[in-house]
Amino acid sequence: TVKGGNFGGESVSQVRTVQIGGTACTPVSWNDNSVVCRLAAGTGASKPAFVKIQADGDANRDQSSNVASMFSYNSPIIQLLSPSNHPAAGGGTLTVFGTNFGVNSSLIHVSVGSTACTSVSTGNNNTASPQTIQCRVASGSGIGHGINVLVDGQNAQSPQVTFNYDGPVISAIEPRNGPTVGAFFMTVFGVNFGTAAVDAQVSFFPASRPTGGPSLSVIQISDTAASFTVPANVGTDSVISVIVKSQAGSLQGAFCYDAPRVTAFLPTSGNRPTSGGFDMTVIGANFGTAATANVVSVKVGGKQCTSVSVIVNHTSLTCVAPNGTGAAAAIVVTVANLTSASNLAFRRS
Repeated sequence: TVKGGNFGGESVSQVRTVQIGGTACTPVSWNDNSVVCRLAAGTGASKPAFVKIQADGDANRDQSSNVASMFSYNSPIIQLLSPSNHPAAGGGTLTVFGTNFGVNSSLIHVSVGSTACTSVSTGNNNTASPQTIQCRVASGSGIGHGINVLVDGQNAQSPQVTFNYDGPVISAIEPRNGPTVGAFFMTVFGVNFGTAAVDAQVSFFPASRPTGGPSLSVIQISDTAASFTVPANVGTDSVISVIVKSQAGSLQGAFCYDAPRVTAFLPTSGNRPTSGGFDMTVIGANFGTAATANVVSVKVGGKQCTSVSVIVNHTSLTCVAPNGTGAAAAIVVTVANLTSASNLAFRRS
């Protein structure tokens, strides 16, 4: 109902026009003080009301009134999403169900969080219930993203409807082994890693000895691969995790640090009694560090050395020699259940 004055009576022979927001509102009844018209479908707030009376064919005699900000359509309401989650690569279709969306897709803007959802279209919203909006999801990551719908300047009401990107999944790594000193690049392969290195981190530690150390920075990333620098450690049970905005994907046992390798030992001369008890030094590679010395053991001729200590990370350790006899006692180093080849023999004096 449009109320005012000087609209003319019902019987007056005139051409009458009523518009709300520039769209015709079909008159149902008309008197000098009010007009009742059938409102067309529409969207938006603060629409102007326009009434025009044409008494004859002379446009100079037309009378009209246009008043701004007289009428607002109900705000859009979001009821449901489908799907409520999507792979991080994006590209799929998101359908938003609700009311008061209208049919003009050019007036509709949809975003997932702060990222626009493109290629917006509507369903048959003149007759469908609930009404629908469809758009193409952009790539992204994380959970709990709000869905923002703006229809002709009006923000949609949303009863805690959120959207999640799928979490990372690791399927393979390259390389699958490397020296205990680390410091080489590794690439993990999978899906849902996202495309922003700042949003991703990697943790890399043995399952039997979780260190709780700092996460590793990602150097390069795509939705299906992430590269980082492998830290120093030992063992065969490394757990590799990719964490993207609190979502984690893990793979255990796919990577093995290289087995220890013995290349030399000391002393090779002097006092080396069969009673043992003297210090000896073993030189080689992949011995780990002082922090992992508790998983390092040394045997000479099948007997355990004591007081094992890594004195130079990864390459040199000391221990107290056991007793024994013979001229060819094999030296074997074991690091986190990985054992060196017994290709060096210790000779006692």
